[in-house]
Amino acid sequence: MKILSLNASDAGGGAEQIAWDLFKGFEAQGEDSWLLVGDKKTNDARVVWFHDNTNIDYGAYGKSLAVLKRTVVKSLCRRLGVEDFQFPLSYQTLQASGQVPDILHCHNLHGGYFDLRALAPLSRNIPVFLTLHDAWLSSGHCAYSMGCPKWQTGCGACPDLTIPPAMERDATAWNWRNKAKILKQCRLYVSSPSEWLLSRMRDSILTPAIVEARVIPHGIDLERFRPASKREARVGLDVPRDGFLIVTAASSFQGNPFKDLNGALAVAQLLGETQGGAAMHLAVVGSSGATQRAGNLTIHHLPRMPHEKLATYFQAADLYLHVARAEAFGLVIAEAMACGTPVVAFDADGIPEVVRDGETGILVPRGDHAALAAAMRTLLHDTKTRVAMSEAAACHARLKFCRTRMVQDHLNWYREHAGAG
Repeated sequence: MKILSLNASDAGGGAEQIAWDLFKGFEAQGEDSWLLVGDKKTNDARVVWFHDNTNIDYGAYGKSLAVLKRTVVKSLCRRLGVEDFQFPLSYQTLQASGQVPDILHCHNLHGGYFDLRALAPLSRNIPVFLTLHDAWLSSGHCAYSMGCPKWQTGCGACPDLTIPPAMERDATAWNWRNKAKILKQCRLYVSSPSEWLLSRMRDSILTPAIVEARVIPHGIDLERFRPASKREARVGLDVPRDGFLIVTAASSFQGNPFKDLNGALAVAQLLGETQGGAAMHLAVVGSSGATQRAGNLTIHHLPRMPHEKLATYFQAADLYLHVARAEAFGLVIAEAMACGTPVVAFDADGIPEVVRDGETGILVPRGDHAALAAAMRTLLHDTKTRVAMSEAAACHARLKFCRTRMVQDHLNWYREHAGAG
């Protein structure tokens, strides 16, 4: 079976990781697996690029008049706040890997590389599967509405145009109607990592496009993310070996309104001011800046790191802190749990489907930083409960978030519909 996956890039954040893991997982299972991207960052021979591809005919698109027209339209879209779908190579997606695939599996379709209007003709030719990584397809511009309900009624008068993908002017009502028109013409097999996200999308303009939908939780590398001795894991890390270690991580905290670096620092301040006794350290992975102090808590800003080193930080940690303001699933949460690290996070979006409150961690109301600090104080003082949660977290992750299971679930689904068109 030939499978062509489609994503904005082959390396980056959580969506890129899942797209890559599925692409490589299909290949490991003996399938003819390819990944088509708008921005190629790896050297993998089976990752093909829209903009340097011997299988794509660039002739019509490279003519000076066509280029000028696209340039003008793109400029107008930016100035008017209209989502830019001026990517004509999208219509050659099925030819990009040399021959028409049996399955097209789409991931993030925003990111400045794909014409959403191409989705309808593509889905009339072969089965098109779509993994939801956020709620962009339901809105007039944003990946997450951050509590705004207007995605249900047509957007317009957007309360925050800076939410990614950001817009210069408010054309969200037009964008919403345009997406609705496009999606009505599509036939999609929709996969969601959480019931929360799928439920939202079933109540959105995506609904007419859904032929079939399933919840398939994201899988992680359980050989890499696994429990280990905390004492041994701390050797060689960029934090002291003594005291409690708390970790929070993101592909990038700076400039990401969904991950909320300021919220993490606010929680650290509250914890450091009230927690007595042993020294504490908070490792903020995916951030930059000088070391900070908050009472008896030291905050270490660390750059994004390879998974091998990130797993070591999780193994060394006493707790994992997650302060994301919007989260469809929480891949990094699952990775921390797999290392036997209890999680303290907000009871919001898809997070309760990953963390079992009171069993593998503690969940508190969204936005309540004081409650997060209090939950961490409780677990740091209660070694017995923390150890029990550690064991439960690792066990739960092994059962629920296996990468091999994720790959096989998709392959089984593909086989039900390959050749259906």
